[in-house]
Amino acid sequence: MQVQVEGSAGQSPQQADLDMAPQEAAFQAVPKPVNKGGRPRRLDKPMKLKEGPPILRALRARELGLGVKLLASLERRYKGDPFTQIAEFFGNFTIPAATGRKRTVGILTEKIYVDQMNVLVKDLKRLNMGIQNLSEISTRHIKALTDLYVKESYSASSLAKKNTVQRRFGIWIGKPDLAPRLADLVANPHSFRRHYSAKVSKAWSAKQIDPHELIQRMKLECPVAAMHLEFQLLFGLRPREAVMMKPFSADQGNVLFVTDGTKGGRARPVPIDTPAKRDLVERAKAVAAGNARRVLTAKPSQPLHAAVRRYYHLAHKVGITKSELGITLHGLRHHFANELYKQVTGFDSPVNGGPVLDPELAERGAYAVAEQLGHARKAIASAYIGHHRTISLARKANIMELLGRLEKNDSLLSVVREAGLAEWWVIGEPAGGAPVGATLQLAYRAPVLAGQEQMSADVASMPQALRVAEAAGKALGCMVLPCIASTVLGSALETLELVGWDANVLAKQPADSGTNS
Repeated sequence: MQVQVEGSAGQSPQQADLDMAPQEAAFQAVPKPVNKGGRPRRLDKPMKLKEGPPILRALRARELGLGVKLLASLERRYKGDPFTQIAEFFGNFTIPAATGRKRTVGILTEKIYVDQMNVLVKDLKRLNMGIQNLSEISTRHIKALTDLYVKESYSASSLAKKNTVQRRFGIWIGKPDLAPRLADLVANPHSFRRHYSAKVSKAWSAKQIDPHELIQRMKLECPVAAMHLEFQLLFGLRPREAVMMKPFSADQGNVLFVTDGTKGGRARPVPIDTPAKRDLVERAKAVAAGNARRVLTAKPSQPLHAAVRRYYHLAHKVGITKSELGITLHGLRHHFANELYKQVTGFDSPVNGGPVLDPELAERGAYAVAEQLGHARKAIASAYIGHHRTISLARKANIMELLGRLEKNDSLLSVVREAGLAEWWVIGEPAGGAPVGATLQLAYRAPVLAGQEQMSADVASMPQALRVAEAAGKALGCMVLPCIASTVLGSALETLELVGWDANVLAKQPADSGTNS
């Protein structure tokens, strides 16, 4: 389940990599928000119920004051203890879904609200604006927190998530104007618009991980959980949809009709168009036939929230985590989406390096992805398959940032100059604009003395290269591995020459020519 942000698709904890880094303009003094017509509007001036986007107006009309009585009783019982108030509030308050049919939010969304409110209280204390009770939170606090997050370079997605939680909590406790919209809180609203186009692939295959190997590993833990993974892989299901799968009712012959656990209650058909898909559905039926509810589960009596938690626990156990393998359960939807796009168009998706296609063909592929993933808007497909313009801009920004951190650092340039090596290159995906990961490879070429072979000079210069790599690692916050240029140049690996590290360039510059340290 996902937090809804001002009518846009929400972002689950598993989702990566869709954040947009704030621009420098966002660090300017925050100007006064304006109403239509350019008239200044005070942040503490109440907004009329009919103001704002449709989803905000609907929330204010439908949810205003739902938690007032509960919070009042909790503040009497746990006076001066905002953290206990948060725990008890969300333990007794049912969060309604912001959009779609009438229903409650999922377990993961509840956790987001609890975590964000706890962070809010802690960060207010950091600002010396600590509160004793939750009802003390004011617009002044929200404004100060947003300024803090902007200065600390929080992403657009993170700021939007925090703003949504703050606003809805304010509505529930009878303060509908507690949190102004994010566009009214930051200096450059355009810099903090959420961009849903994927810049790097989040599919498991992008991490060189074979889904079938992990499915086999999961079978050793729980064969039914392994089938849940298969449903995510072959049909693009969300984790909750896989856990709630009722194969008998879902099987409609040529399609799997997904209804239970869908986002917003939006049902969708997914084609059963391969023998592997048909085999999976039949195996699922054989398991579901063993319980009265006809659900694909190993424990028929287990409540839904416990079943979902168990699935995540088992996934964590076999290594499906960001920290261990760099993947999430949601990555299987990305895998499905990119395979589907290639099947429809005949080409890899933009995020996988595919070419720019005829607009009609590209639209057909994006439409198929959005439809089979259960999204109402075709544009959301770019969150899975990417968009050439967004990827190009992101990669250019990554390259400029990397060059800036390597070529404009006084202390690092001093080490490079002292090493005395002739030329340097960045090797691998970061050279083409991919984000720098846990490691970065740098290739070097040493100067050759009279009568000396290039390889001999390179090998003899490895100690100096190691010193440069250590200094570069400190500057970048990752491990940097040096290698001899002749072993990698000319291969299929991408390269980016560090002109600012060239010995001839450094010789013409004063020793303090860098701009950072």
